[in-house]
Amino acid sequence: MIWALYLSGIAAVISAIGHSVLGEKFLVQPLLAADIPFLKPGSRRRLLRGILHLASVAWLGIGAMLIYEAHGGHADPAW
Repeated sequence: MIWALYLSGIAAVISAIGHSVLGEKFLVQPLLAADIPFLKPGSRRRLLRGILHLASVAWLGIGAMLIYEAHGGHADPAW
C-alpha cells in the first residue's frame, strides 16, 4: 500500500500547484482588475492573495507528510 501513499502525496502536491496557479489566474486577477471599492487598499489585496495561497500551502504540507510516510517515516502517534 506504499504506492497509494506516494500517489496520494503526488496528487496533493499537484493539487496545490494547480490551486495556486489557477486560482491566481482565474480568481485573483479578475477580482483585482474589476473596479471593486472594497479591494482598493493594498492590504486587502495582499489578504486576498494570502488566503488563496494558504490553502495551497496546506495541500503541500499534506502531500509532504504522505510522501514522508511512504518513505518509511513514522509520525509521532501522540500528536
